[in-house]
Amino acid sequence: MLFLKFKPLTHQIDEILIKEIKASMPLKYWVYRLSEWASRIGLIGFICVFITYFFLGAFIQHSGDHVPDSFVDGSAKSIIILLSIFIIGSIIRGALFTELEKNVIKHWNGRI
Repeated sequence: MLFLKFKPLTHQIDEILIKEIKASMPLKYWVYRLSEWASRIGLIGFICVFITYFFLGAFIQHSGDHVPDSFVDGSAKSIIILLSIFIIGSIIRGALFTELEKNVIKHWNGRI
């Protein structure tokens, strides 16, 4: 509470607008946040699986063995699933962002 008065004005305005958006459109706001997290998880998961597949496959081949088909299939399926989660989350997030942005502008114009 002591540092509340030292917050920049823009942060205080953002908090007020976000509080109003949460109150007026709670479902869309939380779906937006959920899709944002889903797209992040999909992207980070894709990067981790791809790096693991690349380096583990190179290590296995360097040792003189062939990469098992189950490893290749599992990695390919994981990559496809994680990229799908990333793409779908990004599309939903983009669609909801425009709606939430319109609502923020409406609230902002109502305050001025």
